[in-house]
Amino acid sequence: MSGPLRIGLVGCGKAKLEHAAPAGKLYTGSLFRGALEVATARCGPNVMVLSAKHGLVPLEVCLEPYELSLLRLSREERRQWGELVINELEWRFIGVEEAELLVFAGAPYVDALRPHIREGWTLTEPLAGLQIGERLAWLARERAALATRESNQVLEVPR
Repeated sequence: MSGPLRIGLVGCGKAKLEHAAPAGKLYTGSLFRGALEVATARCGPNVMVLSAKHGLVPLEVCLEPYELSLLRLSREERRQWGELVINELEWRFIGVEEAELLVFAGAPYVDALRPHIREGWTLTEPLAGLQIGERLAWLARERAALATRESNQVLEVPR
């Protein structure tokens, strides 16, 4: 394998469907949708949702709508949440010595995860330091660049 395994983690969002749905479809906000698209393009099938209520959630797992923000949890509850998420990641990717976690989520999620990252794994925040509008703009540029790359690959004729 060349380089670390890339794992995309997309923070949940407040905007949700009004009924149960797979985690990849439950959250309807522009920030979530854009982050999910970019994470999937960069990480392939290794993308999951970071849910304040449910922890680490595969995209196909069905969830009921809920109202909970990580900010409403105590410092200790956020620490426990981060530890549980990292433990589940290690279980899901057992034997992976090197991984890059691409986290498309706010600082409370990243801060909860960072202390528990195992040796050989790194955490990258593509949206770090950006306000909501800047995040949306960055995601739009990234999606446009990805679409351009995909259309160029389609146009290339194998020899």
